[in-house]
Amino acid sequence: MSDIKKFLVAGALAVLTAVPVVAAAPVPLAQNDAVNNRLITAGIVRRIHKRCPDLTYKRVRSFMYLRSIHSFAQDQGYSADEIEAYIDDTDQEARLYVHVDNWLTQRGARVGNAESYCAIGRAEMSAGSQIGNFLRTD
Repeated sequence: MSDIKKFLVAGALAVLTAVPVVAAAPVPLAQNDAVNNRLITAGIVRRIHKRCPDLTYKRVRSFMYLRSIHSFAQDQGYSADEIEAYIDDTDQEARLYVHVDNWLTQRGARVGNAESYCAIGRAEMSAGSQIGNFLRTD
């Protein structure tokens, strides 16, 4: 290798090793749509289960889904402590349930009317949607 090539290679290596690789910090979990959309799906299943006496949820499948959300968030750079703090934050839970309730209301759910929640759950089950796949008849 010529002296010029050696000089250029050495210079390139010096630059590459001198510049630290900085990973972009993830956005706060409250702003992470991918994580929050998954949590909203889980919240919809929970609301339907709680408000419709005819439907329940598939426990093992639901547990695995919640674990997958946790793993997904960790893969995006969040620590287990950050994820747990977010999940335990009652203000964040309330914020997510606003989205859950809006979604259900847009589909005809009415608080105090169990059948309206049951109808949504059955429709989701019939459609084979992600939400429907977590529900089952009692």
